[in-house]
Amino acid sequence: MLELNVVNRVMELIREGSSPHVDLLTSILANVTISEGGSRHMLQIGQGNMEGLHMAVLLKKFVVGGITLSPGESDPYEHVASVLTNVTRLKEGRQLLLQPGRGLLAALVSQLQSWNALRRLGASGAIKNCVMSAEDDGTLDAVLEDKSLLPHMLRPINGQQPLEKEDTVRECMAEAVLVLAGTERGRDALWEAGAPEALRKGYEDEAHPGVCVAMERTAEIFLSHSTIDSGMSAPVVGASSSALKEHEAAARQAAPVQIEEVKE
Repeated sequence: MLELNVVNRVMELIREGSSPHVDLLTSILANVTISEGGSRHMLQIGQGNMEGLHMAVLLKKFVVGGITLSPGESDPYEHVASVLTNVTRLKEGRQLLLQPGRGLLAALVSQLQSWNALRRLGASGAIKNCVMSAEDDGTLDAVLEDKSLLPHMLRPINGQQPLEKEDTVRECMAEAVLVLAGTERGRDALWEAGAPEALRKGYEDEAHPGVCVAMERTAEIFLSHSTIDSGMSAPVVGASSSALKEHEAAARQAAPVQIEEVKE
C-alpha cells in the first residue's frame, strides 16, 4: 500500500472532507502505521517543511471529535488513537507530541477520560511510549511540564469511580508511572500529584497481574526514597524474578495496534 501512496491519498480525502467513510479511512491509516515504514510515511519524515503535517491534521480532528461527540455517538476519528500508538514507537512521533508550547500531550491525556474505549486505549499506548523513552529522548522535562498530566495518568489506576474497565489502559498507565518514579524529577512530580495515596487506593481492588506488579514496584521505589509507608506491600507477591523480567521486557513499549474489523 505504501507503493500506492496510500497515506497521502487518504489524507487528501480527510482534509477535503468529501468522503462519508472517514472511519474506514482512519482504520486504513491505523493498519498502514503498524510497520515502521508506514509510520515514517505518516510522519512525513525527511519531507522538510511538510514533516508532521499529516499528524497535525489528524490530531486536531481527533481532539475536536473527543470534545464535541456525545456518548454512544458515531466516532469517525476513533481509529486515530491507534495511529498515535503506532507512530509514537518512533522517536520522531514522540517528539511531535512533545513539541514545546503546542499542548498536544495535554490534549491527548484528556482522552483517557473519554467514553470511547478505543480512544482511551490508543491514548494510553501513546502516552506510555512517550514516557518510557523520555530519558533517552531527552524529553522528560517536556513530559513533566504540564501539571495536569500526572492527575490524568493516575486517574485510571487510583480506584475512583467510574473504574477504568480496560486492563490495557490501566497497565499502560501503571507502567508509565513506574518509569517516572524511577527518575528523581518524575518521583518528585508524582509525590506532588499525590501518587502514593492514589496508587494505594487503586491497589486495594486491582486484580490484573501486570498492573499489580507495576504498582508494587512503584511502591518499592517510593519506600526506598522515603520513610512514609505507602500502604502497599514492598515485595512483589506471587511473582518470580523471571516473571518480572518477562513483564519488563513486554512492557517496554506499547504494541502496534491493528484494526481488524471496520464498522460499516
